Amino acid sequence: MKISRLAFFFVTFLVAFAAAAALGCTGTSPYMAPTTNSAVEMAPEMATVVFVRPSQHGGAARVTIMDGKGRFLGDTMPGTHFAVKMPPGEHLFISWGEITSSVKATLAAGKVYFVEAYSPVGPGSPFLALRAVTLSSSSWAKVDEWVAHTQGLKPDEEQGQAYLRGAAGGVESAIRKGNTVFAGYDAKELAEHTIAVEDGK
Repeated sequence: MKISRLAFFFVTFLVAFAAAAALGCTGTSPYMAPTTNSAVEMAPEMATVVFVRPSQHGGAARVTIMDGKGRFLGDTMPGTHFAVKMPPGEHLFISWGEITSSVKATLAAGKVYFVEAYSPVGPGSPFLALRAVTLSSSSWAKVDEWVAHTQGLKPDEEQGQAYLRGAAGGVESAIRKGNTVFAGYDAKELAEHTIAVEDGK
């Protein structure tokens, strides 16, 4: 029985995908180090933003998150979270990967805010996006469990920033695209991508 080349590659892909899922492949980043303490520490003079990716959807895809000024915040992998200290005020968070998404947040000192990295397409998709976790979102009640059951990571901001500086104009393009994407959200999307100052713990 003959099998077409396309069918062969499709079957090979399915086998490889199933093997990766069975192994719980989480991906790696040279700019992120695992931490032994997954608890989120607050800073009284700064806001704390937790980027959490509770699902294994998206496979081992690594997505870089930066702010609207091109500051490297961290890389997100499945089943992980990391926390970043930010000055109070308004910030734009941008995912830099296969697709671009943005979350705008107004932050207050001494509070902890949450942004979820997720697959908007579904299981097996390599595409990842960001969405706000707010007091009115259904995921608000899950954030403590998400943090407790994901691997804590610590960004190496110096090396991550060096990586962004060497990205040959990609950062400036990502910032422009991030702002354009946010400006194009409709009312429903805007609610899913905006964090108000009162949405912190």
